[in-house]
Amino acid sequence: MRFSKKVKYLIIVLLLFVSTLLAIGKWYILPGFRTPTFSVSAQMGAKCSMVAKTLRLYYEDLYGNVPENPIPGFVNYLIDIDPFFSREAPVAPYTSKYDTAFYLLLPCKLESSASLLIAYTSPFTKNKGEVYRYALFLQGRKISIQALRESLLKDIVGEETFEKKKPDFYLWKKRSKYLREQSDKGK
Repeated sequence: MRFSKKVKYLIIVLLLFVSTLLAIGKWYILPGFRTPTFSVSAQMGAKCSMVAKTLRLYYEDLYGNVPENPIPGFVNYLIDIDPFFSREAPVAPYTSKYDTAFYLLLPCKLESSASLLIAYTSPFTKNKGEVYRYALFLQGRKISIQALRESLLKDIVGEETFEKKKPDFYLWKKRSKYLREQSDKGK
């Protein structure tokens, strides 16, 4: 049995339509549907990637006129772009497991001949209970993101700096809800 080109085309379109409906049905129509969730580690990695991209934009926008201490300017720049970032630590009951603190060690130039640590996050635990932190490294002009054991990161940063350094900013997942409710209280 041979089909004409028009019939073959209609069969392909019908198959695509049916497969699309099945995919939609699997995610939205079937009972017990749940939105896919991502691990804390994956969420933190994604936000580290956003911070790295924003960091590159910040340095580019300064056209080489980077202040001696670029950290306060970068934090302002980041907070202006994304309302989930804040200088203030998350406040209960507006906290979540996805909240993250960021510690910055930014250089005056966004390039380094050797691998240079420029930022790290608050800790998270992996499957076997090991404590890790994401770290952003500058290698040449490239920013790489790596999950490191906390003990290794402590060796890189130095025990005293590691213990005394305060977070430069926070990713606060429910911050917009907090700000909205605070605004409503003030009215």
